[in-house]
Amino acid sequence: MRRDLKQAVGHQRLDIKRSIYSALTIRKELKKEHAKEVLAQEIRANVKLLRRNPKKLAQKIWGGNLSTTPPSVDAEAATTFFSTLFAAPHPPQIDPSELTHSFPTDPSLAPIFTVKEVRKVLRRTRNSSAPGLDGIPYSMLKAFPWLHHLLAHLFSLVALSGTIPDTWRHSITVLLHKKGPTNDLSNFRPISLTPTISKVFHALIATRIEYQLLTTKVLDTSIQKGFLTGISGCVEHDLVLDTILSEAKKTRRTIAISLLDLKNAFGSVPFSRILFAAKHYGLPHWIQGYLSNFYSTLFSVFSCKAWATKPITIQAGVAQGDTLSPVLFLMVMQLLLDGLTKCCPSQGYTPKGEGPQMLKAFADDVTVISKSESGLKTILSHILRLLPPLGLELKPSKCRVFGLAQGKVQKLTVTIMGETLLNISEAPTKFLGMQLSCSQSSKEKAKTVGDAILGVLQIIFFQGKRR
Repeated sequence: MRRDLKQAVGHQRLDIKRSIYSALTIRKELKKEHAKEVLAQEIRANVKLLRRNPKKLAQKIWGGNLSTTPPSVDAEAATTFFSTLFAAPHPPQIDPSELTHSFPTDPSLAPIFTVKEVRKVLRRTRNSSAPGLDGIPYSMLKAFPWLHHLLAHLFSLVALSGTIPDTWRHSITVLLHKKGPTNDLSNFRPISLTPTISKVFHALIATRIEYQLLTTKVLDTSIQKGFLTGISGCVEHDLVLDTILSEAKKTRRTIAISLLDLKNAFGSVPFSRILFAAKHYGLPHWIQGYLSNFYSTLFSVFSCKAWATKPITIQAGVAQGDTLSPVLFLMVMQLLLDGLTKCCPSQGYTPKGEGPQMLKAFADDVTVISKSESGLKTILSHILRLLPPLGLELKPSKCRVFGLAQGKVQKLTVTIMGETLLNISEAPTKFLGMQLSCSQSSKEKAKTVGDAILGVLQIIFFQGKRR
């Protein structure tokens, strides 16, 4: 009997231990689920805030303590550097036979602006955006609705007459450190603070240009996704490239890819090529006239906490910060994409059940996709031929290649401009914020995408602090 009692007590203790262990396990799982739910709520709140007010999200992350590292050079050295950087380029002539057919001028986009259009643009602006030399914040324009009628009238007069207020030609350019030594000004991103009223006008023109380029199918949104309204280009291109690579690996096919990097692309575009693209793609004469007048004379003062240069004449490039710049840059890049589409129609990679895929672009970030290493080399040779007339140049040290043969990683040997391009297996790189390597987990990819978003928020936060 004593033995039976002892066994019963032992079984009871074991049951109690099991119950305690189960309770602790359940508690642990509940804590995990609660933490996940809290994290999910935080993510949803941050995504909502990112869409509504990126500046406020940036302040939430950094608490108002984001520091900006100034250049360790003086104003004289900066003047020399930027005067040279933005000097007038003299690219070779464009061969029209290299391009697709030109487009007739569209007369339907009249140079008349309405109060409704002005208010629509103002609704999309952030009150925290730093003003230019005019010192007028967006909040002031929003606060006085009667100004919207005057602005609509002013913008219509500027478009009809072609006369541009002199203050619109002047900007302040602040320098945001990216990485690398601070005594090298190429390691700083120039952010232009242009007059607020001109930004509203340029946003109106940009909307009309984008509308025409899309309706006439100049821009193919399956290829070019940079800066286009309502298109999440980075995410879409990342998914497409990931899907193509997964399909090639699963079906044991051959594919060759190159990620291209252009040297100072936004700052190198010749004004003459902007005007050429505007005419080639049939923009209305009044827009062509405005662009010709506006880009005839531009000045900017480059500044940091320690110094400011004298006004420097800008003779090349599109200003980062001007609302008209993105769509103008897309037009120039489209000349390249059109030329490649025309001269390399059969070199792309064709996933099963889909059409051929050869080019993916997000503004100046171009990815070339080919069915073979030889096909990739053919496409790259045409790119090297088409870029100089556009005033653009590849940066081989930043370009990467990647290949699969029979579904397995293949090292490619591709040389451009006398330099052999690195394979991603040798030097991982980023594609539109996504880190690419031959052995990267989804968690690591998510982290690098998050880092890219934080980089954009830094720029937004910095621009707001300049007020």
